Amino acid sequence: MISFQTRRGCAELLGELQTKYTLLLWTISSKPYAMRALSFGLGQFFTEIYTRDDMPCLWKDVRTVRADYLVDDAVEYREAAKRYGLEARYIIVSPYGTKEDSPDPLAWARQVRNTLL
Repeated sequence: MISFQTRRGCAELLGELQTKYTLLLWTISSKPYAMRALSFGLGQFFTEIYTRDDMPCLWKDVRTVRADYLVDDAVEYREAAKRYGLEARYIIVSPYGTKEDSPDPLAWARQVRNTLL
């Protein structure tokens, strides 16, 4: 990996969230990939990092890492959370570059801000 692209508005949003929350990264990527990606500037925002190497799981259950909220683009996590009454803790945004994301690339950031800030 020689570069890494973030969503528009990502660093600004993480900076805002960091003033109110302790941020953790929970990714289905491997540990080496995640650490390399974070070395391009986003690592400064996260206090804890969990990868599939650290915590293999079928779905990201916020109780597992003691998180208040999960921001992700995987609708299936919210669906799984419904079984436990946790769906309000899952903020599901449009995946990067999809037809839902393309017309307004900052809609995801507004959605997160409106929910958490």
